[in-house]
Amino acid sequence: MPARPAFAEAILAAVLILSMASFLRIPVLNPMAADLQNLYAFHHCAARDDPYLSSGTICGDPEGRNMVYPPLLYWSFAWVRFLGNRAATLAWMSVVALGTVASLWSFAPARRWRQAGGLGLFVGLLAAQFPLLFAIERGNNDVVVLVTWALSLWAWRAGRPALAGVAAGLAISLKLYPAVAALVIGVALLVHALRTPEARPRVLAFAAGGMAGVLVPSLLLFSQVHTWATTRLPAFAALQWNPGVWNHAMNTLRGVDPLPLQAILLGAWLVGGALAVARDPVQVFAGALAISTSFSNTSWDYNLITAFPLLLVQYQRAAERRWRPLGDALLLLGLVAVAGNRVFFSLSPALVQVRVLLLWGWLTASGLLAAWLAGPVGESAAPGPARPDQAAAGAA
Repeated sequence: MPARPAFAEAILAAVLILSMASFLRIPVLNPMAADLQNLYAFHHCAARDDPYLSSGTICGDPEGRNMVYPPLLYWSFAWVRFLGNRAATLAWMSVVALGTVASLWSFAPARRWRQAGGLGLFVGLLAAQFPLLFAIERGNNDVVVLVTWALSLWAWRAGRPALAGVAAGLAISLKLYPAVAALVIGVALLVHALRTPEARPRVLAFAAGGMAGVLVPSLLLFSQVHTWATTRLPAFAALQWNPGVWNHAMNTLRGVDPLPLQAILLGAWLVGGALAVARDPVQVFAGALAISTSFSNTSWDYNLITAFPLLLVQYQRAAERRWRPLGDALLLLGLVAVAGNRVFFSLSPALVQVRVLLLWGWLTASGLLAAWLAGPVGESAAPGPARPDQAAAGAA
């Protein structure tokens, strides 16, 4: 990978270092790990085997919250039944931190991780930013989406499309919002299959795996899925939140209809994904996941750990000649939007709104740039070694 100029590295590092003070704006709750506490309370409740028929007040949730997580995610935390509260909290907060960093492995070639400085330093600074610190404080569970999505990308690039589809389907079953990411990937792979007949068996295997990842858990937990989907999900989806530096839900924009903005964002990645997935699936998988939390009424900034892979990909791509100067500018915008100093953005209500628009602008521009630069970028899209024509083009 070509070396990035020292002054550019210094600017990126300075933005991340200055943004570390954002932890001062984390809305800390007592007890800590509130999201885990919700799951812990229900798993230690008399109604623990059917949590959707009880309430948070009865089960002792510290905030009186009902169980709104999908059944598969609820049952994936059954291990907390065998631990005390403190042990479960410490264990899960560690998983959030380590799992987030480990999941990024799939989004960069192994040889780049072995290089001194550069990528490792960037990830280290990224890990000290508001989204991950907030996720740790809340004991949040978006890390399960990050890990399953990273597995999906790894499996696709390793020539295991059925496994890739299963992992993508499980991400949807666990948290639902990855359905947006799966839509982008699904459309991209469909277009790829229509343009490239030899790719059709892989795409069909991915689609079959994805359906299995959604349908099998839904059928196994059908009764609870039905109760959750008809009672808990509608109530949660209808929630409206006020603007805040810890919230990036687009419906918090005052005087702005979020639907056209969301349509533009989705459209940018549907087009960008369709054009780029054959040659750069890493970027498309990362971008599809990054936009997925921008379409619901509840989008707390701990969800933004799902944008870390796209930042990592852009950090790599921005050092490539064909991405400059747009790549460096886009990466800088992304760092400000995702990790930017919340102390600064909390200075006025207008700045709170600006940050949400910056995030939208970065994600939309990333999709448009993916469409524009839909040629080879030095990484093979297909499993195994790159074809000679790809290698030659990537070296240009």
